[in-house]
Amino acid sequence: MTMSFRIGARWRRIAAAFVLAGPTSAMAGQSVDFVAEHLLEVPMDMRYGVFAHAPQDLLEPQWRVQFGLGRVSGANLRNTVPMLGLSRYIPASPRGGWLFAGFFDRYRFSGDAGPASMAPSFGNAPSLPGAFDVQIRAVDGSADHVGLSLARVHRLDSGGTLQFGLAVERLDVARFRAAFRTTGLAQDFDGAVDYAGVYDIFTPFVSAESSPRSLSQDWQGHWLVRLAWPLPRVGFKGRLTGPGFDVSGDTTDVGGGKHIPDPFVGLGYTLEHRPSGLQIDIGATLYGLVLEPRVHREIGRALMLSFSLPF
Repeated sequence: MTMSFRIGARWRRIAAAFVLAGPTSAMAGQSVDFVAEHLLEVPMDMRYGVFAHAPQDLLEPQWRVQFGLGRVSGANLRNTVPMLGLSRYIPASPRGGWLFAGFFDRYRFSGDAGPASMAPSFGNAPSLPGAFDVQIRAVDGSADHVGLSLARVHRLDSGGTLQFGLAVERLDVARFRAAFRTTGLAQDFDGAVDYAGVYDIFTPFVSAESSPRSLSQDWQGHWLVRLAWPLPRVGFKGRLTGPGFDVSGDTTDVGGGKHIPDPFVGLGYTLEHRPSGLQIDIGATLYGLVLEPRVHREIGRALMLSFSLPF
């Protein structure tokens, strides 16, 4: 492999194949659990897709701030995610340097009243069947996804860059509660499910960015391929409450396997306004609209808008 971004075409084919056959849950149907798990994982993909870019001039230090907004929904549930990132590049040699970054993403859960299927994957009350129908009455909650990363940046002979890095993250789901009433049971009741829990994550990642290609006098664009492997993968957590029972656990407790977080492979494209340094992440938007519904089944098209500015 030569140090040229001519490998980019091959990487794009590999990334597309991986994404189209990418990780999906083994669960079937639009159960509330199934959708709720994906409403945690999709915004994590969004964040991996917009990890800090290396600057074009690797000889100059640079601060950059990133703003974003994500939105994903499935069945009766929604997650709206304002996003904020900050990065600092420090040159270390003529061909590269260090890229420090941090981010804060705020998850806001909501939903609509309506029929749904409940099939708790983390445990179930002995008096209940494994799956039962409910009428969702209300959905609310919030979570914080925060992290710090450090990456080594290296200039390729072609003018593109490589990044090798590690992110340390925490996804703290303070509350993700859906109140419901069962339908079709011998004795229907009011209950609730809450997917609160804390996930500590270590994420090695690698990114390859092409050299910029001029599109007009003021605009240029470049391709990006990113692979992120968040660890450890653990069970999805939840708590089910109702009259006379209070069941909590995660999917590993009941032999359901480890489901969260998922590995990520993304192909991106960034537009840059040369006079201002404004970058618009077109690739992240297209990934959410086109590929996320295939990677995470039973969700709709995910909206992701992201831009960044140097200062």
